[in-house]
Amino acid sequence: MPTIEPAKSSSTLADTQVEEHINIRSVLARIRAATTADQMAPHIDKLTRILPAHFAHEADPGGVFDTVVSRDPTAARHIERFLEQHAGFLRDLDALREAVESASDDLIARAESFCARLARHEAEENDVLFDALYVDTGDSD
Repeated sequence: MPTIEPAKSSSTLADTQVEEHINIRSVLARIRAATTADQMAPHIDKLTRILPAHFAHEADPGGVFDTVVSRDPTAARHIERFLEQHAGFLRDLDALREAVESASDDLIARAESFCARLARHEAEENDVLFDALYVDTGDSD
């Protein structure tokens, strides 16, 4: 007899999302701490592996973004913006990886800018997630 996996609860999705964001922040901190291309390379490689999967996880049908919008339809405009930004972050990460490989003169500045923008993006996602899943709007008893 086939088994049916229970749907993930909102709290499980939120916990997974927060864990992924913590992991990403940790990698970003290591990138920011690097002072040479050689120091930065393994962390850029790790981010190149985890960021596309993280973005896909957020956008999966029934995933965290769908859950957010189902709980708070007004969040849809934020989710659309986040999804648009994801493609840009992946392009920028590819460019940053190329800058690491070539030990570009402006590598540190480019890495700092990228890390700051991605950290801000992830923080904004956390805010929208928290508001949708945990803020009591008074709509139910």
